[in-house]
Amino acid sequence: MRTTQVGSAAAAQLAFAGAVLASDVNGPAALAVGLHLLLGSLGVAVLVGRAHSAFFVAGLHALLGYDFAVSSTTAEPLVALAFAFAALTLAMPILVFHGRWPVVWCGLSTIGICICIEVAHPEWSPRLLIAVASTSPAMCVVALSIIHALRRFASRADRAHADAELEAEQVVRARAAHDAATEDARVLHDTVVNTLGALAADGAQRHSATLVRAMCQADIARVELLMSTGTDRGGAAGLFDFGPGLVDVHRSGLAGDELRRYAALLPSEVAMALQGCVLEALRNATKHAGVAWVDLDVRRGGDEFVVAVSDHGVGFDGVVPQGRGLAESFFARAARHGIRATLDTSPGKGTRLTLRYRLGDTAEVGDHLDVEPATAVVRGLRRRMCWTWGVVIVGSGLVTETVHRGGEFTLAHLMLLLVGCVCALCWLTCRHDRPLPGWLTALVIVVAPVAPVLALAAIEFGRSDAYLFQGAGTTPLSVVLLVNSRTYRPFAIAIALCAAAVLTVAARQPADIAMIAIAFSPALAIIVAWLILYAGFGYIGNRLRDDWERTVHLRFELVARRAGSVTRNRWNAAGLHESLQLLREIADGSADPTALDVRRRCREQERYLRQLISVASDGALMSWWFALALVEARARSVQLSLRATELPSLDPDMAEAFGRVVLACLATAVPESSLVVSLLEHEGAPTLFVVGPADVAPAGPAVPHLSDRCKVNRQIVGEQVLVEATWQT
Repeated sequence: MRTTQVGSAAAAQLAFAGAVLASDVNGPAALAVGLHLLLGSLGVAVLVGRAHSAFFVAGLHALLGYDFAVSSTTAEPLVALAFAFAALTLAMPILVFHGRWPVVWCGLSTIGICICIEVAHPEWSPRLLIAVASTSPAMCVVALSIIHALRRFASRADRAHADAELEAEQVVRARAAHDAATEDARVLHDTVVNTLGALAADGAQRHSATLVRAMCQADIARVELLMSTGTDRGGAAGLFDFGPGLVDVHRSGLAGDELRRYAALLPSEVAMALQGCVLEALRNATKHAGVAWVDLDVRRGGDEFVVAVSDHGVGFDGVVPQGRGLAESFFARAARHGIRATLDTSPGKGTRLTLRYRLGDTAEVGDHLDVEPATAVVRGLRRRMCWTWGVVIVGSGLVTETVHRGGEFTLAHLMLLLVGCVCALCWLTCRHDRPLPGWLTALVIVVAPVAPVLALAAIEFGRSDAYLFQGAGTTPLSVVLLVNSRTYRPFAIAIALCAAAVLTVAARQPADIAMIAIAFSPALAIIVAWLILYAGFGYIGNRLRDDWERTVHLRFELVARRAGSVTRNRWNAAGLHESLQLLREIADGSADPTALDVRRRCREQERYLRQLISVASDGALMSWWFALALVEARARSVQLSLRATELPSLDPDMAEAFGRVVLACLATAVPESSLVVSLLEHEGAPTLFVVGPADVAPAGPAVPHLSDRCKVNRQIVGEQVLVEATWQT
């Protein structure tokens, strides 16, 4: 904006120098020409960073007052040009500077110019003063609306850039965490997994019992050190372990390792919130229920992790006082972390508090960006400025022309009404973000050269009170074509036709060529300014689009990295608990590593840990769902083999769809059966294959809200079934 305003005003000083030479001025013309050229040079210095904009704007307004003062009559070209540029530049402080004081500056400058005119030329018609005083506020309104929209747009672009930088920083950290977790997985493989594999293969018989116990103890020490120094590891191990309290807790549902495995799939902040909510429920039961024991039921219900705390106490009316107790520590805490909390109670019938968390709602797989396309933002801003410009120019032009002509209807009124009607028709047609239709584009192009002809006819060169602001009134039509057409061609055609019309009139009136040039110099400056602004919007819009696209890309990568590192540590902690317990039993001699049952347990633990490691390193966005499937398979005694290929095109919706297909297949698999799951790129689309017994049959759409994108087919092949899920791109 600063470049547009200062640059166009600096270039206009050449026109002012010409107007001075073509006018009869009071005082030396060389001085006036020199002052304008000096001001133009100051504008160049501002643009190259050698001077402050305030000096240029102050000099511009002071020189406008000087131009009015040294002019001899209102018919001089210098007065016409000074009036036109006063209307356009009195609002410049609002566009160039921040804060409220530029509005005061505009008002003081307007008053100052009016005082210069009145003091130097008390004989001039007061219509000129009225025209200046009425036009300036209108242009200030335009400036305020434009700069408000621009600053909001620029702030939005800056926020998008800052978000992209923040995402980049987070991705760098996530990559480091991912690399560290990958190395942890290698350590896990080299210690616990290999030891369990060796024991399962009867390696204990080839070594002394002392050596086997020492090897197990060394693995336990190394992995426990790894878990204690890592971040967010084992956080689910202590879920709902409250220790002794004033009321006994009778547990049911998930417990022990099974509880740890499911709880390990919860985001750490959700696990902490559940812990806090249950503690608050227990405290309330202790204080108010009048019971000696409370039921705590933890289970997985469908795709939800469900925790219920109930008692058979006195109950209450169900009214929860706001701001304390259950309202804050239970309901508000649950809502803040996406946990659904319900209360079921009545006097004399006890109380039941239930917490439900949808396992598919983890932050690692549900992180989406919903951003408005940058092109739509830019287009909307350009159009709002276009319509604002048309309304203010036509409205202020009609008021000023009416005042200046003493209420007489002129051809300038006809021109402004014609421009206003065409602009209104364009607004009605394009207001819902539609492009300008061909027939209306042709109409604007036809009317565009008519407007300057009517404006020139309305000037009536030679009148003592000639008013030459009509040229600016022709600009809304060109701006409409610039902003609302699909290409620059209609705009270029309209400008060429307008120039041809002006040149034709100038050729027929060679004596008035200077006045014609002065009359349309403001219009030329406006068009140039709009072209600069239009390009500037495009530049900022492109940066905004690039930052948004970069943010989306980085956020998806961040989702994948987190899925491959932080949550993996929770899975390893949940899976390792049982494996480490087995190694402890062997190390302390309570389990015989040569016994068939112990070897079977070693084989199961080795296979489970290898699966956890593999799903964490392949198909990162799928790894959360694969880990949930492994936990579910283990709970159902189903052998699950996962073979995933990392797919760059995978996004959270695809991962959820495929993950729920696997869970749906597991839900119908009988105990001791086997399922093989493969994820790969098949015929150009991400595809999931599940192979298992013929009775495996997902009931209904696995993902109702994504069923139109994820197509599931089931085919019997011999004694097995092939379930194929394909994402429709």
